[in-house]
Formats: sequence, C-alpha cells, structure tokens
Amino acid sequence: MKSLVEILNERYGGSGDIQNRIENDIQMNDYKNKRDLFNAVDKIIYEEIFDNLDDRFYSFNKRLASRGTWKITLWVNEYHFGSEIAERLNNLSIITHDEDKEGSLEDFEEAIYDEIQDWADDYWNDEPWKD
Repeated sequence: MKSLVEILNERYGGSGDIQNRIENDIQMNDYKNKRDLFNAVDKIIYEEIFDNLDDRFYSFNKRLASRGTWKITLWVNEYHFGSEIAERLNNLSIITHDEDKEGSLEDFEEAIYDEIQDWADDYWNDEPWKD
C-alpha cells in the first residue's frame, strides 16, 4: 500500500518541485557568475511556471481594497513550489480599478521572476551544499 506522500508525489509532482529543481541545478553546476545562474533559473521558471503549470498549483484572491479599487493576491501551492519560494510568492498582489479583472500568472510574471531570482541568489550566496 502506498503512503499519502507517495500518492501526492505521483499526483502533484513531488514536494517542493520547483525549489528542489533550482537547488539541484545550482548544486550540479558550478556557476562562475550570477548572470549564468540567473539565465539557468529563468529557464527553469519559464519551463515550470509559465510554460506548463497546472492551475491546481495556484489561485487568486480578489477583494475590494477601497472605493473602486480591487486587490488581487496570488496564492501558490507550497507542496509544488517549495516552502521558501511559496512564502515569497504568496505575498504578491496587484491593485486594479477594473472590477471585471481576474488574476492571471502574466499579471505577476515580473514579480514572480524577481522573487525567485532573489531566492536563488540568496541560496547561491549561502552555498549550503559546499560544506
């Protein structure tokens, strides 16, 4: 009989898939500069998030912020993104005056790239795998 973790790994792609993929990439490649690191992380972000991410791994919360202003907040699945990356992304929000606007990943694209790049930079600088 399979454990719950094994079933979730099969169904949803594994615990912290995106964070683990970036960590493994950093550990396996000896990047000489941040430009190479960021290019590699950009590729992972595009492949994992914007190219084929299933909508069960993220959602949007829309609420009235003030008169005529709406706040749309991104929520991502910690299980798929990894706890550290999810913590950064779950704080992202946009303000709109369009009552009919629903959130989309494209609305958050630049902020997602920035947050994940910042996390990867911190991880690369800490070099926890080189002990």
